[in-house]
Amino acid sequence: MLAFLRRIAARIRGWCTRSPAVSSTIVTAPVRPQPRPPTRRPSNHPLLWTAKCSDTLKWWCGPVAVAATIGVDVAAVRDVIRRCRNGRAVKGTYASDLQFAFRHFGYEMTLLADFRENPPTLATWERQRTDMEAAYVVIVTNHWVAVRGDWFCDSFTRGVPVKIQDAPHRRKRVRFVYVVTVAPR
Repeated sequence: MLAFLRRIAARIRGWCTRSPAVSSTIVTAPVRPQPRPPTRRPSNHPLLWTAKCSDTLKWWCGPVAVAATIGVDVAAVRDVIRRCRNGRAVKGTYASDLQFAFRHFGYEMTLLADFRENPPTLATWERQRTDMEAAYVVIVTNHWVAVRGDWFCDSFTRGVPVKIQDAPHRRKRVRFVYVVTVAPR
């Protein structure tokens, strides 16, 4: 708001100091590209954001995993997914729904591993992974969770990141692992 008022004051100051010859010419403002929806800056250190929700509706696991991974409001993610589904409820999200939400906020979700044949537990997968700084969205027995570094977040923790050693689903089976990256412009 303060920046907006400063721009207006500078514009008025410019109008008042112009000569009559200059003020009669038409000046066009440069066209600015559409701004991206507000997100928190991508960070290089292994952490998850605390998922915040601007309303009190149900926190489904898919929107919470997206919000904890990229740092946006859970309600905003839920609205994007609802728009993707033509107004249907957000309960029971699919990978395509989360991919749509990540793309909307400028991120990419890519399938990293398919463990349907021989699924490890979350604790086993966590010990075997090599890239500790990558952000992962994992399906653990039909439930979306976010994992980054030593941190875990889902709707059971109410969007608060906990150490993965204290995660509530450590003995559940991992079905799919997706890695989240910043989308190229």
